[in-house]
Amino acid sequence: MPFSWTPRQFVGGALCLDFTNTVFYADDAERRGDRLRDADDIASWLAAACRFGTAGSYAPLLAVTADAFDAAAVADMLTLRQAVDDLFRAVALDHAPSSLAMRRVLFELGSTLSQTEIATGPDGLFPTLATSRPRTPVTARSAIAHSALALSASPLSGRLKTCPNCSWIFVDRSRNASRLWCDMLTCGNRAKARRYHEAHRQPTKI
Repeated sequence: MPFSWTPRQFVGGALCLDFTNTVFYADDAERRGDRLRDADDIASWLAAACRFGTAGSYAPLLAVTADAFDAAAVADMLTLRQAVDDLFRAVALDHAPSSLAMRRVLFELGSTLSQTEIATGPDGLFPTLATSRPRTPVTARSAIAHSALALSASPLSGRLKTCPNCSWIFVDRSRNASRLWCDMLTCGNRAKARRYHEAHRQPTKI
């Protein structure tokens, strides 16, 4: 059964980041979890990205149902997700971004142009459906890859951070770049509760 998405799973600040944040505790092999395991999960996430507004101008490309995804299409989506994670996790940690990851993003853009066109909007260039083309896993990958390319070329890429609790990547849009958690109501409160528990823990009696 697909995960029940809420707005709290869409706090990355960009479509591509919300996509890679479908993995949580990415830096901890023992706790690592993945909410995209099959076609139903991916279709559910795409619909939620549109419903909660994170998709923005990419929304028309994301209305893809589970029956459109075969095993190869699922694998392609997850490969793109890993490339996006490799690219922006390095940037968030002040490491050199992976040229291999960027090449994968650019490859996805090139390979999807047969089903999309480039349009101009108030926020710059973005992919849109080519004339009479249906929405497919290819159009969904095009939207995510373009989101990644746009973020990598944006000044916002200098405001990328990783949450110290769940390892999600997010854009810190706070005025003084002081945001620490992906979401204060979840990871922030959990960290506070953990610190409180540790501070008030009774010493072990011998």
